[in-house]
Amino acid sequence: LSYFGVNTTAMVTGVGVVSLVIGLAFQDMLKDILVGISIIFENQFSVGDYVKIGDFSGTVISLGIKTTRIQAYTGEVKIISNRNIVDIINYSIDNTLAVVDIGVSYEEKIDRVEKILMVCASNIKDKIPNLVDDITLLGVQELSDSSVIFRMTAKCKPAKHFEVERMLKKEFKNCLDKNGIKIPYPQIEVHND
Repeated sequence: LSYFGVNTTAMVTGVGVVSLVIGLAFQDMLKDILVGISIIFENQFSVGDYVKIGDFSGTVISLGIKTTRIQAYTGEVKIISNRNIVDIINYSIDNTLAVVDIGVSYEEKIDRVEKILMVCASNIKDKIPNLVDDITLLGVQELSDSSVIFRMTAKCKPAKHFEVERMLKKEFKNCLDKNGIKIPYPQIEVHND
């Protein structure tokens, strides 16, 4: 082209600038595609898994090359560019742990409460369908302002820990009520001099 009098310097410079602009424009898209392929091939999560990405938790409803869509249990759908997916917690890969804290009054005897909780745990384990192991009493978790808090845990099927926790709380509340164990609530004592 130089032989025919065409200014190749200007042409090469123009092609370079256009290439740079196109490269910068597609940089984020290329990152999305590469991360999307990585997620799929590494099987980090798939459609139907319950995950937490950043501060948003929900069920993966679509996994694309460019974006991932997650739906919270309340219905909101968050669309995340794949390049922004950094920290992932996948609750659907393995069994999860349901954790229930139960507060009882300071007037109750700790040994008696532990025995009642253990009997209750063995009686209700067949009522909760998503348990995969026995319910475990870890013991006194905390001595709070108005109660002694006992911690119970139970292994359950993947992503079923919230459901199991709700069922355990209901069953333990009924059990404590039947045995006359008081569950305290915050109270204010006012003295008038």
